Amino acid sequence: MKKISEDLKTCNKYKPDESSEEYRGRVLKLIASMPGKSNDTIKYLKESFDLKLFEKLLNQKHTDRGEMEMANILAQSCYYEQELADEIMEGSDDFIESYTLRDGLIYNSFFPKLDKKISYTPIYSCYTYSHSLAEGFFHKLDLLKIKGSKNSYIIESGFIRNTRHFSSVIKKLPNKISENLISEGLRHMKEEIVATGAVAINGSLKWNLNKIFKSISAESHEPVDPNLIEDCYMLFISKNQKAYEDELFRALLDIHRGILTDGSIWDKEKIDDTRESIKLNKKFLKYFKKLFKKNYYLYNYKDKKWEKSDLFG
Repeated sequence: MKKISEDLKTCNKYKPDESSEEYRGRVLKLIASMPGKSNDTIKYLKESFDLKLFEKLLNQKHTDRGEMEMANILAQSCYYEQELADEIMEGSDDFIESYTLRDGLIYNSFFPKLDKKISYTPIYSCYTYSHSLAEGFFHKLDLLKIKGSKNSYIIESGFIRNTRHFSSVIKKLPNKISENLISEGLRHMKEEIVATGAVAINGSLKWNLNKIFKSISAESHEPVDPNLIEDCYMLFISKNQKAYEDELFRALLDIHRGILTDGSIWDKEKIDDTRESIKLNKKFLKYFKKLFKKNYYLYNYKDKKWEKSDLFG
């Protein structure tokens, strides 16, 4: 394990009588001036990233939400002050490309770049979109693992109303795929999936499909129109990690949002919000089937049951 020099441990901490504004100007401005921005920022942070301290912070008993936030844990693990975490999660896009670093936390690409011993296993994700509000909601669970560690950590990430982003450690588990992980995932689904949308499940884990259906509780929802895409509960199962990223489901649930290189996933000549008349862009359909094979389900409100979906052919 690499040794962090005392200079790296102290140079990005507060100086005596230094204000937050002065600290930002002295420390964060240096990061903002990097030519490669996010990639160079990661290389820069990697020099002071302390894996041992990172694991210690994950293992500590968290007494408030702030201590659970991965951005805060990152700042402490690199010997920075709170301002770094604030800038990544809430800062302006033109400062240190905070949105790129923030998305790296949410979509599991950040910490593995700081240390190859860190890896993620997706558990599930859920994306909901409201046309009336023109807002999206996204949350996901992942299992963070550190090679050689006795423990693994469930990380909850996502965003609320397209604006408030979060990524937090919520539970410590023994370092193995176990029944505890499945039960925790099911419990979380029951608590967090409270609106219609697209749910993606990691097919590499040993799920009981009927328990997933019960945890989503689609039968408790009263649809305005069961034919509206926005008013559907959809379940997708895949072993492909790309299947858990929200961009795919944003495009699926919002017909005005594009994906891939040729625009919307919907055939623009026949755009419609209803299941009976939608037509999918052929390129997207091919990509979608590659990700999910035929493992996708739709809740049938009329018969009050989940069934294999014919939405994608």
